[in-house]
Amino acid sequence: RNELQQHMPLLQNLPEGMVKELFQEGRSDTLRGHAFFRELGQSDPSMELNLCSQAVAELHLLAGDTIFNTTSKVQGMYMFATGLGIYFYF
Repeated sequence: RNELQQHMPLLQNLPEGMVKELFQEGRSDTLRGHAFFRELGQSDPSMELNLCSQAVAELHLLAGDTIFNTTSKVQGMYMFATGLGIYFYF
């Protein structure tokens, strides 16, 4: 996250399409771990780029952070780029 903040002045000066492509390239390995995004990327890369630029967001967490609980309303799908998640049902 700190690295992204350091690069914000540069990113703000790039064309929007280029920024979308940079973020997509950075996320592609993680997204291709999911069958839907893998197939979409193979069959229609521009659709994958458009979908991900509108629907995908990064969430930076620390060990022990809670992403959701049993009373949370579903807000989306979570995919881990690094680390792992532990699920508990109380």
